[in-house]
Amino acid sequence: MTIGLEAGLYLDPAGMAGEGTWTLYEDVGDVNVAHSWNQSQRKIRKHTHERTTLGQGVLEVTFTVTYRAGDAGFEMLRDAHANKSIIAVAVMSGLIAAAGSEGWQFDAVVSDFPESQALEEDMTFDVTLKPASGSAVDPVRVEISGS
Repeated sequence: MTIGLEAGLYLDPAGMAGEGTWTLYEDVGDVNVAHSWNQSQRKIRKHTHERTTLGQGVLEVTFTVTYRAGDAGFEMLRDAHANKSIIAVAVMSGLIAAAGSEGWQFDAVVSDFPESQALEEDMTFDVTLKPASGSAVDPVRVEISGS
């Protein structure tokens, strides 16, 4: 069994097609990966139940970032949001190079970046990443094979 603490969120400002490198970003709390399919319903008289047809996938990654002044990961996310830039993200079940680790990798936009300044808590940002329409690469679910 794997717990969330063993999982990894990786960022790369170069994007999936770039020559950058994945950087583990650890100043995050819970990471949520929602994947679903767009759906249309078929209602045909010869069937007793309506049927569902699945369309395109819908992928979204959300997490909370604890603000740390000068933190490179935070600054990358902040700047990508402000500039509408594409960054690469990998949400993995373990270390990105470890055999058996699996997860989603895709080019993303930072669609939401709301700030929370609770009186007696850390200042946080609730980040939402979604696949970027300007990417030439589709999101992919990967599993790292052994060497």
